[in-house]
Amino acid sequence: MPLKLFGIYVFFLKIILSAYIKFAKEFFEASNIELGDVICILDQ
Repeated sequence: MPLKLFGIYVFFLKIILSAYIKFAKEFFEASNIELGDVICILDQ
């Protein structure tokens, strides 16, 4: 695999990963109550 191609691959991977993390954070903040309820049910 050429080094230039690998650099582009890593670059896109970073963008996708940061976008995914941002989405996941917003999603979990929006569904924080449901998540808390699930944890309470699991503790019982």
